[in-house]
Amino acid sequence: MSAVLKYVESGDGWFVAFVDSETGVFAVQSDYGDWGYRWGATGTDDLRKFLLKVGPDYLANKFLSARQLYGHAKAVKAEQQRIDAFLEKVWPRIVAKMKADIEVNR
Repeated sequence: MSAVLKYVESGDGWFVAFVDSETGVFAVQSDYGDWGYRWGATGTDDLRKFLLKVGPDYLANKFLSARQLYGHAKAVKAEQQRIDAFLEKVWPRIVAKMKADIEVNR
């Protein structure tokens, strides 16, 4: 899979998410922050399948590590709260779109 896939939802809790299986990049802009990470290896040629298997704690740690806020406890705590809100309000809707897309394209 080499195309960059885009998932969009407008309105309250809007998001635009990009999944690039070739480069291992997941990026999202949303009402609940802008998040992203690049995986070097996922064990699958479809990054969506990998993302559907990971837990929210794993994803939160990857997003937080990408921010490079080491040693700044207040900043880390605030960023963790933003990530938690994203994972609660937006991530389940992105997951639903990825699942539906995979199902349609079987």
